[in-house]
Amino acid sequence: MTRNATAKAYARALFRTAQAEGRQEAAAQSVRGLGDLWRASPEFRRFCHGHLPGNAADRARAVGQVCGGAFMPLVRVLLEHLAVWGHLALAPHIVAQYCEMDDRARKRVRVEAAFAVAPTAETLALAHKLVAKAYGPGVELAPTIDPALIAGFRLVLDGRRVDASMAGRLQRMRMGLRNPARLKSRKHATPAH
Repeated sequence: MTRNATAKAYARALFRTAQAEGRQEAAAQSVRGLGDLWRASPEFRRFCHGHLPGNAADRARAVGQVCGGAFMPLVRVLLEHLAVWGHLALAPHIVAQYCEMDDRARKRVRVEAAFAVAPTAETLALAHKLVAKAYGPGVELAPTIDPALIAGFRLVLDGRRVDASMAGRLQRMRMGLRNPARLKSRKHATPAH
């Protein structure tokens, strides 16, 4: 099984168990907390990528010592199983798969919005309103700041990218200069006003 298929199988098992127990909201929060811990803690990432010594019980106990009561029991049991099977490094992939399943189940659309500079509250409200108008009220905007964009913003929605940044515009200009025939055909393809 590939890494993504394995992560998806773990996420599906966790998701179905949370549904069966009626604990979807708590499980989603706990899984998102695991993702936050993965991003914020280099020590936790090293722990997950390292080889845990001892037998299965020792490896499961090590997870309990590192995570303590940070996660709901259902997620902690998953982490213990991952430790036993040497799959702790799959944690961020499982989080991503689980969040996709949770979003689909709730009919929620997550939009990653990268801005060149910190957006104002008004800018965020306008971006949310425009995206919600196109995709419905279940839109969840996840803003980040990426100075490499120079100016403007970039949205990623269901795998599709909308790039309204200066960096994106410069990239498109470079591509057009490398392939002028493509640029000329695009120019003629647009209707005249």
